[in-house]
Amino acid sequence: MVAAVDSGGCDGIDVHMSDLLAGRTGLEDCQALGAGGGFSYGDVLGAGEGWAKSILFNNRVRDEFDTFFHRPQTLALGLCNACQMMSTLRELIPGREAWPRSVRCLLYPSDPPSDPTPASLPPPPPITPYPPHPPTSPPPPPP
Repeated sequence: MVAAVDSGGCDGIDVHMSDLLAGRTGLEDCQALGAGGGFSYGDVLGAGEGWAKSILFNNRVRDEFDTFFHRPQTLALGLCNACQMMSTLRELIPGREAWPRSVRCLLYPSDPPSDPTPASLPPPPPITPYPPHPPTSPPPPPP
């Protein structure tokens, strides 16, 4: 994520949760916070909630995030498990009143099935291939 920020012309720094929890760094100089998920706090459903609790149950780190979210001109983005983490931090984030609670992931946009087993999930939507690109110039005439 830092490489993407740097390539966009901004100065990105990599801050690990262990740095925040140990007090080695803070969020006071940050204007944007991008949290990548993936395998953060385990690659299981609910991992983002555990991540959020490491913030919510540490008063100093909780205050760091609360102050960050309440400063004007800040941006926060959570991907994958970090999206679930952000959803769980909603009590700290202004304007979050209408946010849903992220507790599970459905593979396809639909109403949740009554039995969330793979056999009860709806089939995936059909994949529509993109049309081929038209040639940029007509082919040369045959010899």
